[in-house]
Amino acid sequence: MPFGLKSIWFQLATLVAVIVWFLLRFSNRYAAGVFDGPDGLATLGTMVLWFIAATIVGMIAAHIIGVIVLAIAEGGEEPDTTTDERDKAIEAKGEKVSNTLNGVGFLGGIVLMTFGLAIPVVIATMFVGCLGGAVVGNIVKLRAYAEG
Repeated sequence: MPFGLKSIWFQLATLVAVIVWFLLRFSNRYAAGVFDGPDGLATLGTMVLWFIAATIVGMIAAHIIGVIVLAIAEGGEEPDTTTDERDKAIEAKGEKVSNTLNGVGFLGGIVLMTFGLAIPVVIATMFVGCLGGAVVGNIVKLRAYAEG
């Protein structure tokens, strides 16, 4: 299995975990009224920034731990890190989908705001939309690898 393919699985696991964790935290805090009042948006901003940091740290940790675990499972073989034209094309296709869906998530948040939904819901929609775009982009990459 090429290293790029392994990397996609590490990213997917991290992104799905962060989305679930964020939605659980956000929904509980939103229901409790934590984002109401004069400090509500600052509290939400702080929470989103922490989740962005957690996503970055989680990606790095997942790659490091995943590479170590796979190296042990594969008997210490050196990972195949070569990248050919096919890998570059798959990466570009997945990034295109991811970036498009990031824009759709942003636009979705703006539409929700236009219809008067609460700003915390709008921001959460945009954040999850960006992460969800990355998930779908990675799924597109996996399909492209599977199709050969």
